[in-house]
Amino acid sequence: MPALLEEMREDLRNNPTTREFVVLKRAWVYNSHGPYLAYYLDEHEDLEGKLQVLENLGHVHDITYNNVRRFLFQEDFVDYLTGA
Repeated sequence: MPALLEEMREDLRNNPTTREFVVLKRAWVYNSHGPYLAYYLDEHEDLEGKLQVLENLGHVHDITYNNVRRFLFQEDFVDYLTGA
């Protein structure tokens, strides 16, 4: 989990107003309207399980509406990650 949180922290520092992220594999092609962040199944062991923990804690919210897993960061979690 520490590596995922550090990547999220860095992503939010570099993209301070982006709250949406998707879960992909590196080999997949993904097109979206608007900015988003991406986390990769082949880079984080048990990424789905880690995201389930974050969702259970209320830190992210699942907003999937098609066949790509999609989440929103909650503001208190963003504040925690960015030190705001």
